[in-house]
Amino acid sequence: MAAFFQQMAGNVQAQPPVQPQSPVRQYEKLMKYGATEFKGTTYPLEAKQWLERMERPPVLTWGDFLKEFRQKYVPDTHVDMKLQEFLSLKQGNRNIAKYEREFSYLSHYTGSLLTISRYRCKRFEAGLRPSIRLQVVGFWHENFSELISQALKLERIEVEGATEKGEKEKGVKTGG
Repeated sequence: MAAFFQQMAGNVQAQPPVQPQSPVRQYEKLMKYGATEFKGTTYPLEAKQWLERMERPPVLTWGDFLKEFRQKYVPDTHVDMKLQEFLSLKQGNRNIAKYEREFSYLSHYTGSLLTISRYRCKRFEAGLRPSIRLQVVGFWHENFSELISQALKLERIEVEGATEKGEKEKGVKTGG
């Protein structure tokens, strides 16, 4: 991830200086952020009120900011790559905590795919190791935190069982 941000910083530095926007583009941008066109009036109070409205900074919502920021600094190819990573993510040899961290990190690139908690749970379950997945699929998980909690407990039991089995096998081999 650090390499990505360094690359992006390099791209920003390598860009030519920003050219002033054309008046048409400036007008479009003002209209986009809620400016109103002055139609002229014979009433000085109306003109004064319009001018006061235009002097206030435009209201930029967080969603507007994120959209503009992502369009400028996060290339679609990067988002597509991370989405593919998410869709193919499996627990593999990771423990549940590491799998959940990677799942949560990559889920930021899924857009609206995981807006419903149940879908998020189902996607997480699908990537679990079979030994744990078999034990959680019978439950109807709608709360992601509860699913993680149950998976962590099952993993702990699985590790304890493997440790006990290993100790028993050692005892048998050493004649204990």
